[in-house]
Amino acid sequence: MFLHNFKNTFMVIIRDRFLIFWSLVFPIILGFFFTIALGNMFDSWEFEPINVSVNESLRDDIYFNNFLDELEDEKIIKIKDLGKLSDEEVTAYIKDYDKIVFKKSGIYESLMENILNNYLRKANMYKRISKDKPEYDIANLIVNKNHIVDKSRKNLNIINTFFYSLIGMQALYGYSLGLMIVYKHEANLSTLARRNSVAPISKTTNLLSSLLAGFLINFTIVLFTIFVFNKLYGVDFSNKLLPLIFLVALASMFGVLFGILIGVSNKATVEIKNGIGIAITMLLSYLSGMMNSDTKIIIQEKFPIIFKLNPVSLINDGMYSLYYYDGLDRYWQDIKYLALLILVFGFISFIYTKGKQYDSI
Repeated sequence: MFLHNFKNTFMVIIRDRFLIFWSLVFPIILGFFFTIALGNMFDSWEFEPINVSVNESLRDDIYFNNFLDELEDEKIIKIKDLGKLSDEEVTAYIKDYDKIVFKKSGIYESLMENILNNYLRKANMYKRISKDKPEYDIANLIVNKNHIVDKSRKNLNIINTFFYSLIGMQALYGYSLGLMIVYKHEANLSTLARRNSVAPISKTTNLLSSLLAGFLINFTIVLFTIFVFNKLYGVDFSNKLLPLIFLVALASMFGVLFGILIGVSNKATVEIKNGIGIAITMLLSYLSGMMNSDTKIIIQEKFPIIFKLNPVSLINDGMYSLYYYDGLDRYWQDIKYLALLILVFGFISFIYTKGKQYDSI
């Protein structure tokens, strides 16, 4: 009976074209528009030279002048011979060795200040050595090293994170499969459910076989979408296939359980329950950074509990950790919280399902 009910549920779901469209086709279409809208905007994150103006009297110092030339050769700064800060292109004005004026505070400004402070420390060190040990060859200390070393991943593509959120949203769209399963088995919702309730098969077996069917369909849909995103849109999901598949499996299971919980936890109509599913899914997707990548960072830093309870954020972050990091520590953190959500949602759904009785069907 388990296999029979599994097969029937599987066939019912895949024959629902409207459901398949929203679960499979819609995310792929949305991904296409993501590609068009964002294009190559975030294909690379290159350091841009800092436009600076320098007090002309400082250029008479041959050592300091060579130092500035090194920075310019390394493309850390670009010197504007204007001697003022009023020009729109100029970010900083080096007024003296230990005094630099900025238009505003920021990463580039802090970087420039640190580089100058480092130069002053080395200059003072050379003076002390020359005074205390004049015979010492300071050429051993003056080694031409890069002032900034780029250790970032060369193929880092920030646009990938938008697609990771989209995959998380799609996994949660599996709620519609969960709603269909509930509609098929809750006797107060449909004629088919009333027939199933009097069938010679336990309700637990009935639900578990249907849950397996919904999970496999949702799992297959998400994997297919990842394949399309990777091959057609060039989205990098890393080469760690087994951890990725495991993450997708948990995400797919959560999506179906999410829909089952919506279905059994209230007496609203199917249309209202479907609206609840869409609203919650879109809210969680927004909080994961699907519309604005800064949103995820803000939530993660200021409201970490919301981040840890948001399945879309966990899916997004899990895929990002596989893509960006060599280790799996952060990945397992996301897996832990996602698995916890699955257990909680599954347990609550089980309690609601087992506790339902009907005076008449």
